[in-house]
Amino acid sequence: MAINIAVSIGAVAVAMSSIFVIRQWIEGRVATTREKLLFLQDRENRQTVFMNLNSDYNRLTPVFPVLYSILPPPENVIVFADAIGQAAKETGNTIEFQFESSEPSPDPIFPAVDRVGFHAKVIGTGESFRQFFQRLETLHYISTVDTIDIDGPQGIYGAVTVMIRGTVFIQKKNAT
Repeated sequence: MAINIAVSIGAVAVAMSSIFVIRQWIEGRVATTREKLLFLQDRENRQTVFMNLNSDYNRLTPVFPVLYSILPPPENVIVFADAIGQAAKETGNTIEFQFESSEPSPDPIFPAVDRVGFHAKVIGTGESFRQFFQRLETLHYISTVDTIDIDGPQGIYGAVTVMIRGTVFIQKKNAT
């Protein structure tokens, strides 16, 4: 009888150990499967985004000549600097504006477009900056603001200096 109990306990111990090992193996497989599932879902999401972007690009391609026609010619890019300066003045800000180079660089996506980087240091208040950015939205230029750094001891509620880096888009020189 004692031997039967010992054998039974041994069999239960072996069964428990086997169950523990199998459980660990199953948990490892589940974790690996979850990682693969997340990877595949990410790939599927990226594919969907790519297909949507491609569709948007194809849909907008006929509009590109119109967009190109509203870009200023290269010799008028200085007017952009004047317009920015005027917007700052009209909204009670002071500005130091400078183009990043004397020559435009080709846009990597649109061959008929050049881009000119700029940076500006604007000094004013939170309210005058709000008005300044609203005024910029009314300018007839296609541009981006790439970075904005705000420096003020009271945040935007007192005197503030804002550093802006951006890009303005122009017609390519000698484009036909």
